[in-house]
Amino acid sequence: MTDNNSISPDINVSPQGFREDFTRTISNLAPGSILNSDAPNRIGKSTTTLKYYESINCKVLYLSDRHEQISEIEKGEKYRHWYGLNKICEQRDDEFIGQLIDMKLPASVVCQYCKKTSCKYKNQFTIPKNVIVCAPKEYLPTAYVDVPWDSVIFDENIDKAKKIEPTHPPIPKETFEKYNVEYGYEFYQYIGETIKIPPDKKELPGLRHYGNIFATTIKSVISKIKAKNVKLCKGSPESNLLIFLNNLSTTIEWISYAVKYGPREHFFKPYLHYAFDLRKKYNSKIIILNTSLEKWVYEDIAKQYNHRLPKPIHYRYDLITNDSLLLDYQSDKRSCSREGIISKTNYGSVLGGSYGSEILEMVERSISFANNKGLKVGIITFKEIEDYLGQHFKDKVNVISHFRGHQGSNKYDDVDLLIIIGTFHTNPKGLFQAHYIITGEYLEPDKHINFRHKRTIIKGKQIYESDHQKLHQVKLFKLKEEHEQAIFRSGAHVIPGKIVINFGFVPEGLEKKLNNYKIFKNKEQLQGYLSRIKIE
Repeated sequence: MTDNNSISPDINVSPQGFREDFTRTISNLAPGSILNSDAPNRIGKSTTTLKYYESINCKVLYLSDRHEQISEIEKGEKYRHWYGLNKICEQRDDEFIGQLIDMKLPASVVCQYCKKTSCKYKNQFTIPKNVIVCAPKEYLPTAYVDVPWDSVIFDENIDKAKKIEPTHPPIPKETFEKYNVEYGYEFYQYIGETIKIPPDKKELPGLRHYGNIFATTIKSVISKIKAKNVKLCKGSPESNLLIFLNNLSTTIEWISYAVKYGPREHFFKPYLHYAFDLRKKYNSKIIILNTSLEKWVYEDIAKQYNHRLPKPIHYRYDLITNDSLLLDYQSDKRSCSREGIISKTNYGSVLGGSYGSEILEMVERSISFANNKGLKVGIITFKEIEDYLGQHFKDKVNVISHFRGHQGSNKYDDVDLLIIIGTFHTNPKGLFQAHYIITGEYLEPDKHINFRHKRTIIKGKQIYESDHQKLHQVKLFKLKEEHEQAIFRSGAHVIPGKIVINFGFVPEGLEKKLNNYKIFKNKEQLQGYLSRIKIE
């Protein structure tokens, strides 16, 4: 225990010790409290938390980033997994309904054209008093989550947000007249002018009022489109009209932000803020589970929230080191970036580039070693070469996935040898967005940022710094987040005897979580390490 708001076991203990200690911590949470846990991945943060809530009478909302990850953990009658229309609509194959879904129109609009009185989509939102609802974070801005939850569990990425941007596609006056949208073209023009020059705050209430009126006309417009048997093609006047009306509330939300902060390409509302809204309204407990969570990231997001929050409880947990092995490739300060190891051919992207072919040879040797020893092999790499490597190695590799796609997955639990290929950098656009969501500081898209201000060597890998200090801090956070999750995906820090061979970035300090951290610079040194490994 370091202070009143930090919890840490007195000694480094086992995964079983973590499960017992973390369960006690959750059970003692007061209503309305906020718990942040950055305990290591694969130790069982999510399963431990959910098992506790399985054992008590409660209504819990579990939020993750991917349906696949949710499917791996939701087990038993107490769970409800919320899917989107695109996934489980039983009338998805109907041409007209399919067109509406493809336009991302809400269920309140789409479902009125379905003759079914009961369906999987609607039924999933009828939840009992004692339930664990599992859903993607994208559900947070919807009315479905506006119920009194005992706890809201916010798993995986913390820097995700709803994008708030204006929608004003080209629509001729004749289209408004054709579908009898009274005063519609005049209002459409007014919205366009307002986007260019946001109004005074006094005008916003009236804008919202008329916006609500026009937004309700979407159903009658769709009925007329259906009656006229008009096909909804992308970019057609009818499609643009529906998109404009459907997104009108978000457009007006953007205008209200523009009045407050000045016009911007888009704004973001962090999904975490929606969770805070549930806490404020229902006194729900908030449990944040993120392996790479750093206090400054949480604090920067939290300070943007418009209401007072309690000081969070920070729970950290360190494991004893074990006998797993991390072999880290370091040669000539290479970064193992996408540009350095991938080359494009007539048949697609391959592991080549200026030194990718050297890495491929070492990967082949590593997989051959594993196959000869009867070890299961997993690979995490860039999405561009995932299929290529899958075809190249075929059944010699048991599991293969790409950066970001593996997070939260249990598919690597049985992998004995995990190979990481590449250093995954968030692209400049994504980095601007992550920086904006985390810090609240908006950087103009055309603002000149020198992303190659100077070179830094971190654990033998060459990393470029930008000349914007906070942006670079966010970059390092995203690097750490992705590569710590990747390197420990098979549970090498939890289960003795695992082998990780890494051709990419290693966050500083991560090697301390393993007993055996070795550096190799070429295939001969790698072969030397592999030849000394004894498999029991």
